[in-house]
Amino acid sequence: ISTQRGRHFSLRMLPKAIAGVTVRLIPSRSPDFHMPKRSGSARRFERASSYEMTLIHMMRDVMLGRAPPGYMAISAQHLLRFSIFQVPAHVTKNKQVSERVISGFLGDQLAVRVIRLRNHQHHAIRLVPSDWYTPIVSAVALSQDQIPAGASALVYEVVRRV
Repeated sequence: ISTQRGRHFSLRMLPKAIAGVTVRLIPSRSPDFHMPKRSGSARRFERASSYEMTLIHMMRDVMLGRAPPGYMAISAQHLLRFSIFQVPAHVTKNKQVSERVISGFLGDQLAVRVIRLRNHQHHAIRLVPSDWYTPIVSAVALSQDQIPAGASALVYEVVRRV
């Protein structure tokens, strides 16, 4: 089932000789909020170069503080309304490190999230890019490879927009 607002649901049904049942799907988000439409200019940007070059250009733009061409910057107050801008559960295995998505950009098939990590420990911690990959993460860049005690670092992730 696909909705007008771009949500997709899969249903597993087993035919039975019983009276039919009406199922009503009610969104858990406020009705006035919807996923922004996909951008034609973002689509052109994403397809203008090879996939690898597109990822490199996206990371460069975001690390320089600009939105990639055609991408929509999502305000901080709306970030948590999008599941792709929520910090993945695998990120903090240690309670001495806090994380927060501080900005996000939506494109056509891809999105970029910027995560701030804060080290609350009394010693430096090492960041390893491969720790950040999940099935939806296409690219990762780190502002530094370790976080000194009491300091912060940024993680930039390109994710597939699902």
